Amino acid sequence: MARQTAVRIPTGISSGSGTIVRQQGQTYTVLTNWRVVAIGLVNDDSLLHPLLRVLRRLGDIDRAIVQFRSAIEYKIAPFTI
Repeated sequence: MARQTAVRIPTGISSGSGTIVRQQGQTYTVLTNWRVVAIGLVNDDSLLHPLLRVLRRLGDIDRAIVQFRSAIEYKIAPFTI
């Protein structure tokens, strides 16, 4: 499950990761680190998806919520607050 809900975020020098936590139609929401927010992300299928938008940085901590759009259906990680 972890591999199916994880994304890789290439930053040019290295890469970071994130987890798909929500789907609304073809829009997916990803929880990641603020320091790795870049122009796109790569799913388990190795396809590069441009970021649709960076929703927000979460407070003063190194977390961010970003979105991408895809017609491909991806798994969603169970996420509760």
